[in-house]
Amino acid sequence: ELAWAALRADSQSLSHGSAARGGAANAPPGTASAVKSRSRVTILPLYPMPRSGGEPRLSIIPRLVNPYIIAHRGRIFLFFWPFTRYLVTQLTVAMGWVVFKALNKTVIIGHENVGEEMNTVLLSNHQTMIDGFLVGYGAYFPKSLWKPSLLPWHPAAQENFWFNPVIAWLSDNWKCIPVKAGRKDFGAMKRMESCLRHGVMTVFPEGTRSRDGRLLPPRSGIGYVMLKTRPKAIPV
Repeated sequence: ELAWAALRADSQSLSHGSAARGGAANAPPGTASAVKSRSRVTILPLYPMPRSGGEPRLSIIPRLVNPYIIAHRGRIFLFFWPFTRYLVTQLTVAMGWVVFKALNKTVIIGHENVGEEMNTVLLSNHQTMIDGFLVGYGAYFPKSLWKPSLLPWHPAAQENFWFNPVIAWLSDNWKCIPVKAGRKDFGAMKRMESCLRHGVMTVFPEGTRSRDGRLLPPRSGIGYVMLKTRPKAIPV
């Protein structure tokens, strides 16, 4: 229900966005188009694209995002990142196995429904800070030990996971995707789209934790990503 509500909300926002972009069709080549959202204006570059008859037209070209490039990290970090993210994440998941399985006797129902396909999104409700580890552990451990591509990406609130250098380093190695406060982060959505096309992702459509266990209204960002990637969606 959360996924479908997000898709419906995003389809409405896309229809309004297309109307806004339509007004820029007569702009001169090489200029910029201002696409208005509810609270801010995003400037998107316009580039001339030739038609079949050779006459140029204007189109918005999104910049391709490499999921394995972190803008705020240097070359040394990125060089060692394939090793550090494997070690840090697998160690964290192994500790989670001890906590959830051995000590708390956590029961996982429907494990066989997950599969191993890329472009898979796990949609879960959100109540605690450890939900991402619990969902990822329940879905893919221990297969992730020999198939590290099954380790899910995790969109995460920037203010909660990047507030000091140590937690930020761990978050990057946990394959977290920083989402800015306010949740109107188009750059994060583009990276989510790129990561999902080549991997697995755990997403909380509510966008924040529920304090009383009730489902909150979904955010439209994941609806945009799912419309672009058409993933295998698994409710958790």
